[in-house]
Amino acid sequence: MFNGRIEGSDTVPAFRDAFKSKRCLIPADGFYEWTISPADGKKDPWHIYQPGHAPFSFAGLWAYNSNLDITSCTIITEPAAEPMKQLHDSTASHSRPGIL
Repeated sequence: MFNGRIEGSDTVPAFRDAFKSKRCLIPADGFYEWTISPADGKKDPWHIYQPGHAPFSFAGLWAYNSNLDITSCTIITEPAAEPMKQLHDSTASHSRPGIL
């Protein structure tokens, strides 16, 4: 899974164990949201970044799968607020004090 919604992350089987003790920060300097153009029906990319392209972190969860011998992570999403709500109904959760 790529993204996990904050609503239910503590109870959904895929994230429940990681939510208890395997929280992480995922560094980034930007990300993309996609919209469908009303003019031609094609996808348009929107590059989202901080002023001055300052780095930031996404809230995330990680887990180790011993059957596959792989460590993976997921970005936690939350309902979007303005102005992101204009592009998508949910957005990646940026780290804030108290979240992790």
